[in-house]
Amino acid sequence: MKKNILLLLIVFSTHFLNAQERKEYYENGQLRLVEKMKDGKKSGERKYYYENGQLSETRKYEKGKKIGELKLYHKNGQLSKIGKYENDEKSGEWKEYYDNGQLECIEKYEDGKKSGENKCYHENGKLGLIGKFEKGKVIGEFKRYYENGLLKAVDKYNKDGKETGESKQYYDNGQLSVIGKFEDGKATGEWIFYDKNGVEKDTITFIDGILQEE
Repeated sequence: MKKNILLLLIVFSTHFLNAQERKEYYENGQLRLVEKMKDGKKSGERKYYYENGQLSETRKYEKGKKIGELKLYHKNGQLSKIGKYENDEKSGEWKEYYDNGQLECIEKYEDGKKSGENKCYHENGKLGLIGKFEKGKVIGEFKRYYENGLLKAVDKYNKDGKETGESKQYYDNGQLSVIGKFEDGKATGEWIFYDKNGVEKDTITFIDGILQEE
């Protein structure tokens, strides 16, 4: 067996009022997991640890379902993700962070599905993408950006979450790269491609999402 492969060396159980506490350990003896069970289902707080002893994850269960706050951590101890569950589904605002503490993403959930405005950032703090969701589907305008802050792409989505209307992509110098159109999620019509200097270099045509041969 390779060194550092996880072995479930010890499963420690304490019985109290029909509850059990389970513990798992790494090969080096370091605690990996501690959780509580009740009536055969996860109940209460559950904690994971990295092999170096650093806390990796904390979450809560009730009758086997995820509830309350979830926290994930990077190996350096910085918070990686934080959010909450209601009745086993993601709810409210969720945040993700880079290992340097910089905010990476802000997402909102309703009934376990993305809802409302969602944003993600590059590690330098500049906006990476922004868009709106409704019942887990992208709705309206969706934009992506380069690390230098310039627009990378912009697309539009209909109420069914399918791409519609004009679609544009850009080079990192701000020059238009591609322009085309979607209808009900399928590429349609003429798509024009440009080089980094703005010179047109190619044109292709789609009908109902199918590339037309010249």
